[in-house]
Parts: sequence; structure tokens; C-alpha cells
Amino acid sequence: MIGVELGCLGVIAFYLGARAIRGDLAEFARKAALLASAAWLGEDTCIRLYGFYSYSPAWHGAIDRVPVLVAVIWPLVILSADTLARALRPRATAGARATLAGALVVLDAAFIEPASVQAGLWSWTVPGVFGVPLIGILGWGLFAGSALYALERLPRRAAAATLVLAPLATHAMLIVGWWGLLRWLPRPLPDLGALAVVAPASAALTWVITRTGARVPMAEMVSRLVAATFFFVLLGVYAREVGALVAYAAAFAPPYFTLMVVSWRPARATPSAA
Repeated sequence: MIGVELGCLGVIAFYLGARAIRGDLAEFARKAALLASAAWLGEDTCIRLYGFYSYSPAWHGAIDRVPVLVAVIWPLVILSADTLARALRPRATAGARATLAGALVVLDAAFIEPASVQAGLWSWTVPGVFGVPLIGILGWGLFAGSALYALERLPRRAAAATLVLAPLATHAMLIVGWWGLLRWLPRPLPDLGALAVVAPASAALTWVITRTGARVPMAEMVSRLVAATFFFVLLGVYAREVGALVAYAAAFAPPYFTLMVVSWRPARATPSAA
């Protein structure tokens, strides 16, 4: 676990360095402190109330049921998705942008969760796909969207909104989603079925990025590449013999590599009017 924790610290340090270079580290730190606190509160209450998952006891430094490093990493995941959402939909309303960021976090979770479970960082008591129930993946996005919306819509009450409203909204949506649909799906879900969904979706998203020429800050993409590499290393160490999971994880790469290439290219000049 020491190696994993050092890897987490490396990802955090790289991301903070990228933010410092961009010149928005102070604003990031303010939001990150609120999000880390809200993330810990949301996760700890979820674990205690529902008992669906638990973290490995090998983690060092936990507050009640949640490792400190996990709570610290949460803001990176959420604010990175927010940066992408703002770049992809700069004119979107606060609600639409928070929804898009939440969807991006769901994509991140769909990749991160199976790799982390396979590595033994945490485990689920409810079956799903690659050992992860769909409610576990969806929960990431529900919290992220709720927290980002609270931060933007209620800036003068950001602390109360993020610490109270975001966890409460997440709990409400989790309960509705579980009892309204996810509770009744077949379990466990087929691993190859997940690959059959992700692979064509990845191809379609790659095509959309190519056609629209979407551009995001390269510093953000490089930071995400570093984080993704960390989880691919986990897969290489703990799941290299699980072919379906390796193929599933690889299917997430094309859209992000395409987005990096598109963002790296110089913007096309707009022809001036005669």
C-alpha cells in the first residue's frame, strides 16, 4: 500500500504544480478545501448508512472510515472535470455545466473503480461489473455535479452549500436511483457486457471530438494523463491476466488521446471579413 500511497501523492503534487503554473492555485485551494471536507462527509455517511463498500485497512491515515488521501484526491477529480466542462461548453448554464462535469466524473469512475477494486484499495459488498455496482460508479457523478452546482450558484454561502447540500442531494439521488432502478437490475452484470457498451461509446465520443475540434487546456490534459497512467500501472500489476478488464480500461483511452491531440494543435485562424 505504501507504493500506492506514494503514487497518489505524486499525482496530487503534479496536479498542484500544473495549477500553480496556470496561476489559479489559490482559487483551487479554496474550492479544494471545501470539496475535500464535503467528500469526506459524503463518503463516510454513505459507508455508515448503506454498508455497500469499505476501504482496505492497509491505508495509512484515515478519518473514521475514509482514508485522508482519498478525500484529498476527490477535489482533483471534480475540479478537473469542471475545467473540461467549462472548456467544452463555455456558454452553458451552471446547471448544464455541473451536469456535464458530473457525467465526466462518472466516466472517470467507470475507469478508476474496477482498477482500484482489483488492486484491493477498497471492496464492494454489492455485486456489479468487475466487482463494482453501477450505483458506486454513478455516486461519483451525483456528488460532483451537486457540489459544483452548489459552489457556483451559492458563492456567498459556498461552505454551507457544499458541506450540507451536496452530501444531502447525493444521498437523496442515490436512494431514488437505487430503489427506482438499480436495485432491480440483474446481478452480477456481465463483464463482457460492460466492454460491449464502453467500446462503441468510446469510438463515438472520439468521432465527436474529432468533428467538433473541442479544445481544453493542455496542462489539464497532461495532469489527467499522469493520473490515468497511475491506474494503468495498477492494472498492469494487479490485473494483467484479466483480459476483459484490460480491454475495458483500454477503451477509455482513445477519446482522451484524441482530445489531447486536438487541443495541442494551433487553433485555426478565423477568416476576417472583407
